[in-house]
Amino acid sequence: MGEILRGANGTIVGTIRGSTYPDPSSAWVAVTPAWEPRGVVRSLGGDIPVHGSTPAPTGSSVCGSTGTTGWQCGTVMNRNATVTYPQGTVSGLIMTSVCVEPGSRPGSFLISGGHLQGILLSGTGNCSTGGRSYYVPLNKILQSYGLTLLTS
Repeated sequence: MGEILRGANGTIVGTIRGSTYPDPSSAWVAVTPAWEPRGVVRSLGGDIPVHGSTPAPTGSSVCGSTGTTGWQCGTVMNRNATVTYPQGTVSGLIMTSVCVEPGSRPGSFLISGGHLQGILLSGTGNCSTGGRSYYVPLNKILQSYGLTLLTS
């Protein structure tokens, strides 16, 4: 750990303080003092206030945003999905009907009613034919690193 992360313009953003793969697939970064932490997530339409991380039950409406797909919404289909990748099996994932296109970057967020649900791990299908998206539950990530969510 301790790898320095740089932004697109080369400025130092922060330092990796922890990462795991495959289960849970996550990392956390201690940002530099130049970055002021805020209780919001950025979407293509602007900042969305984060009020907490209460898990949305199966059937709940959720929305997510990626640079590839933009803002997309769907429902929680399963809160305990398991996916096997070549690197290993990841369990306890949130499976949704939120579409993601091939090339969508892992790390995009999932939110429901102002409560952050998870971070994108992967997806199947596309936004034309449908598919599934899989998110690592945010509370699982917070617990694994002993972190607390910053809210608005």
